[in-house]
Amino acid sequence: MVDNSAQEARIAAGVAEFNAAMGREELGAAAEALARLGRELRPESITLLRLRAWHAMAAGDAGQARLLYGEILHRLPGDENAGVNAAILAWDAGRHDDARAIIEGLRVRNPDSELLRHYRQAMQRQ
Repeated sequence: MVDNSAQEARIAAGVAEFNAAMGREELGAAAEALARLGRELRPESITLLRLRAWHAMAAGDAGQARLLYGEILHRLPGDENAGVNAAILAWDAGRHDDARAIIEGLRVRNPDSELLRHYRQAMQRQ
């Protein structure tokens, strides 16, 4: 039996380091943490995709963020966080109908979500 506890500890520490750097808006430090996590996690890891998408969005790389959030939504169609961020990116790109459609699609899967209710109302007002 393989003991993965050391790798799991490195991954947890890397995620914590990434989150702390993002919280401080230190994108360079977050990118370094992502690079280390990329050596620990498989490229298709949902965790890695989420962190890369968040970093791309925060860094202003909307195209890359859209691709990454799209991949997450392809694999996890009802993922609320990825969907909301994809809707925000669509809205910011002037694709308001697409943004509304993303939120409505998520509401079908998560009808009681306060987060989705908030974004739906905000997007309807504009």
